[in-house]
Amino acid sequence: LHYPLRRQRQMCIRDSMKSVYEEFHALAKFMGLNMHEEVSLRFRKLGNHKATGLYYPYLKCLCVDVRHPASFAHECMHMLDYEHGHVSRGAAFYPVLALYREEVKRSVENLGYSLKGKYDLDYYLESSEAFARCGEIYLTRICGIRNSVVEPDPKNDFAYPDNIAINDLSLIHISEPTRLA
Repeated sequence: LHYPLRRQRQMCIRDSMKSVYEEFHALAKFMGLNMHEEVSLRFRKLGNHKATGLYYPYLKCLCVDVRHPASFAHECMHMLDYEHGHVSRGAAFYPVLALYREEVKRSVENLGYSLKGKYDLDYYLESSEAFARCGEIYLTRICGIRNSVVEPDPKNDFAYPDNIAINDLSLIHISEPTRLA
C-alpha cells in the first residue's frame, strides 16, 4: 500500500533534482563558473549550521542545503568574492558597499526590526555579505534570472534594498567578477 506513494515521492524528488541541476548548469554557464573547476559543489542537509548554504574557501567547497537550493547564488557570490581576491574589500567596491550599508540600516530602522544573535545588523553590513547580496540583486534585477537556484531570501527583504543606484553599481562591480570567472 505504501510502495506506490514512496515511489511517487522518489520520482518527484528525482524530477525536482533534475530541474535544479539544469538551472544550476545554466547559471554556471552564464557566470562562467567553469573557470573554477577546483571548487566542489555539494548538496546536503545543513541543519546543524543554521544556514542554507556555506562556502569553505580553504576547502574550495560550496555547500548548498538540498531543501534550499536558492542559496546557491548567494554562496556562489561568496566564492567569486574570495577567489578573485576579496573584491568586497577593494576600493572599487566601496561606493556600492557604502550605499548598501546606508540603505540596509534605513530599511531595518523603518521596519522596526531588532536583529540579534549571529545574524545581527553587523552581520548584514559585512563587506562579504553585502557583495553576496548585491550579487543576488545583479542576477535577479539586472539579468532577470529567477529560479530555484537564484532567489533572494524573502524573509530578509531588508537586505536587498530596491535602490536604482545600488542596481546600477551592482551592474558595474558585480558583473566584473562574473565575467572574470
